[in-house]
Amino acid sequence: MKVERARDRQIARFAGKGIPYNAAIPGGTVLDHCEFSAEAMSCLKETIENNTLSTRSMDRLAKVARTIADLEGNDKVQPAHIRKATTFVVGGVLRESF
Repeated sequence: MKVERARDRQIARFAGKGIPYNAAIPGGTVLDHCEFSAEAMSCLKETIENNTLSTRSMDRLAKVARTIADLEGNDKVQPAHIRKATTFVVGGVLRESF
């Protein structure tokens, strides 16, 4: 059920945009399609800087965080979603703890 609800949120978000789900967001356009709280955006930037991520990894981090937020039923990505996504994208080894 939780996954189905998250998928429904994604279908509604991308209706008419030709994007079926978060993972299919075209590279370089993630921030155009995902809404982050101000705190989450700061957390995202900090995580990117502290871990010297490639552009592809930055996009992947944002997409995974967006999916985690969808699974929790949140309209905006929050810092906790960024931190959780980091464990998947960066391998859980952060240079600075939050």
